[in-house]
Amino acid sequence: VAGAIAASAPIWAFPLCAPPVDGAWTAVSRGLTSAGGAATIDRCYDNLLAGWPLMVEFGKSDVGRQVLTEAFNLCSPLTSEDDVWRLLEWAQSPWFVMAEGNFPFPSNYITFAVGHTRSELPAWPMRKACEGGLNDDYGVIFNGDKSKVKYTLSIGDDIILDVDWDFVEASPTTHHGSAQTLQDSKAAKELFSSMKNAVAIWFNVTKDKSCFDLDPAPSSLLHNKRQLWRPSSMSSSSSLRRNTAAGSFTKKETSFNSIYDSAKNDICTIESHKGSWDALCCNENINLPIYLAMGIGNDAFWPPTVDRGSTMEDIIGKYGSVAQGCADPSGGDLGYPISFDPWSQWMDDLYGGVRISSHSNIIFSNGMLDPWSAGGVYPKGAGKTEGPSVQPLNEDASMIALNLDLGAHHLDLMFSTKDDPDCAIMARNTEQEYIDAWIRQWNSDKNKINHEFLGDRPFQASL
Repeated sequence: VAGAIAASAPIWAFPLCAPPVDGAWTAVSRGLTSAGGAATIDRCYDNLLAGWPLMVEFGKSDVGRQVLTEAFNLCSPLTSEDDVWRLLEWAQSPWFVMAEGNFPFPSNYITFAVGHTRSELPAWPMRKACEGGLNDDYGVIFNGDKSKVKYTLSIGDDIILDVDWDFVEASPTTHHGSAQTLQDSKAAKELFSSMKNAVAIWFNVTKDKSCFDLDPAPSSLLHNKRQLWRPSSMSSSSSLRRNTAAGSFTKKETSFNSIYDSAKNDICTIESHKGSWDALCCNENINLPIYLAMGIGNDAFWPPTVDRGSTMEDIIGKYGSVAQGCADPSGGDLGYPISFDPWSQWMDDLYGGVRISSHSNIIFSNGMLDPWSAGGVYPKGAGKTEGPSVQPLNEDASMIALNLDLGAHHLDLMFSTKDDPDCAIMARNTEQEYIDAWIRQWNSDKNKINHEFLGDRPFQASL
């Protein structure tokens, strides 16, 4: 092997590489900002972030649930708070896959890979999601600290909500939380409708839906049955803690125990017939926890899926712990392991983790709009989205990182089009230059070896 292009390869997403546990959702949310090409201002990001606690507040009353049913064009009415959490799960589920497929051209690469449909996402689907109304002004104002998920949220002229981590309620200093106020809020209704338009890009990619059932989008994530969406207590005055990946492996069956328990007769069985990814992850103890935390102050989602201040150990379990393995869809004939190492220690030992300074002739390309870029390879201490697009990873620059500011999942490996952003053109040109150099080096080294061993004698293969 003369060299390698590792495009959108999250090899630093393993726990021992200390990746950000919410990094995937930060990258997803970048596609909703001006930096990600969505608009000249970041109204889309703020509107989406405001929509989630607003949905929960509306879900506390019959009147509010009726508004949500109509705004999201649901096939069946929402009749309980539990139904509203199903709506929240549904409305948050397509953003990861839309971000993966956020290409500058129509594509069924992601829709076919995870949804097995040949219908195409539009060009720049995340931008299209914002253009369906999320770029509009609904009077959304955050007062407080979004990075700490502690703020007062105003929508329009008539709704004020207090948000503190996973808790939301109408502001006690006003009467803006009444059911009649919610029903009459034009801004809230329009915001919900714009959220419906956004997720319809995925859910109605086939263009044949007249209404929506609450079936979440399939995902390229490992075991997407993460139990992230339901609060442990549904009372309107309680904290809205969801049954998430938080906790050690002795608390609430632990994150991965609950993941695999819920997957036993579901995801593992279904996905085993679609491809080998789940089986590979199960057998090789591949755990990439960059998506396990969401809504902790760095993305456009809410509520937080972990406790405030959670560490990697809090989320996946103590180092050295063992979780229950994946369910064998064959009932035991395929040899699935009975246990799972959430820290992926063997993968780190085998491939070196972050210890790659002695490697050479590798290009690690990272699309900044791709969720998996959170586990990509970058120079030590360098910001993922800051600095030059070409970043040396060792002293002789024989190993580099390529950062595509408007790149989704390995855009640089796709066929070139007239609509490619400059970063894709730059990446392909750089990769071509390195490939040419690798081939020259390979041929030079081969000739040097031949001359050293054969001298001036012509090489003759023995039969």
